Amino acid sequence: MTSKKQMRATLLAVRDQMPLPVRAKKSASACANAVTDLSQHKTVAVYHAIRSELHPDALVASLRASGATTLYPRVLAHSRVLEFCVVRSDSDLAPGTLGILEPKAELPPYPLCDIDALLVPALGFDATGQRLGWGQGHYDHTLAQCPNATRVGICFQEQIVDSVPSEATDVPMHIVVTDAKRYEGARNTSAAQREPS
Repeated sequence: MTSKKQMRATLLAVRDQMPLPVRAKKSASACANAVTDLSQHKTVAVYHAIRSELHPDALVASLRASGATTLYPRVLAHSRVLEFCVVRSDSDLAPGTLGILEPKAELPPYPLCDIDALLVPALGFDATGQRLGWGQGHYDHTLAQCPNATRVGICFQEQIVDSVPSEATDVPMHIVVTDAKRYEGARNTSAAQREPS
């Protein structure tokens, strides 16, 4: 069985080797495919892409145009649970502790329990909604605090694998969307049932 470490290295290489114009085209297609699942929600947590990650900019623009409130994550040094803040434009973002653009320090945190849906990035997903992240556990710990929110994973089709090795603390996605396909994930599994210890 392929370990998570090996799978991370393989999928990161696949993503990094994808030409920029191809990544841009695939990002736009994936965003278009995710609109239906997310536009019905009033408050949606999104993310700012890093490196060769799928860029959700077109989806964020669509959500804002439909009247949705968008939130971005902030990494806290003393916690594995992410903090989300309302971000209305890129001017509300600044480099954070990991060098990733995050909500500026003066923006107040938004209650996790009030988030309607979360758009979740990853190095890979499988068709059942299992997610392969960077191994820090930030999203798993955060999703456990949002048991009623819809969890939508997004990635390039090349990041879909047959099976992601999973543990009891891993929180699966309800839906996974790529540039080519939509997968129904763990619709009957709540994050509360899999809360990390």
